[in-house]
Amino acid sequence: MTTRSRNNIVKPNPKYGLTTELAPYVEPQTITQALADDRWRKSATAEFNAQVANNTWDLVPAEEATNLVGNRWIFRYKYNPDGTEKSLKSRLVAKGYHQRPGIDYHETFSPVIKSPTIRLLLGLAAKYDWPLKQLDINNAFLRGTLNEVVYMVQPSGFRQR
Repeated sequence: MTTRSRNNIVKPNPKYGLTTELAPYVEPQTITQALADDRWRKSATAEFNAQVANNTWDLVPAEEATNLVGNRWIFRYKYNPDGTEKSLKSRLVAKGYHQRPGIDYHETFSPVIKSPTIRLLLGLAAKYDWPLKQLDINNAFLRGTLNEVVYMVQPSGFRQR
C-alpha cells in the first residue's frame, strides 16, 4: 500500500505554523471562561439567540427525555488574511457520538457543496465578468424534518424558560 510517509509526504505540525501575532489570543475551553469575557459572552449569546429564533428545539421536562444527548460549546477566533483578529465565533454542538445507530438515528446527512459546483460558478463569474465577494454565514440551519425524537441537554451557561 502506498502511504504518505513512503512518498515523503508529511503533514505539517500545526504548532509550528503559529505566528507570534496569534499567540496572545487564547480561546476559552469552557462556557464559564467565555462568559467571564464580555466579547465572548456577546458571541455565545448571539449563537444561543439564533438557535432560539430558528426554533431549533422545544423545551420539555427532563422526565420526558430518554437517552439525553449532551452538547458542548466551541469557541474560535477568526482572522483576516493579514493575521489581524476578525471576529469571535461561538458554536453550540451536540455530542452526537452518544447516539446509537438504529435506535437514535437511522442515517446521517451532511450538506456540502461539491468542487465541480464551485468551479462552475467561478467559471460563469469569469465568463460574464460577475463580481465575486466572500460571504460569512453566521448561522446555517438545515431545514429538514427529523423522523426520530432527539433529546438534548439544555446548553450550559444559558437557560430557556
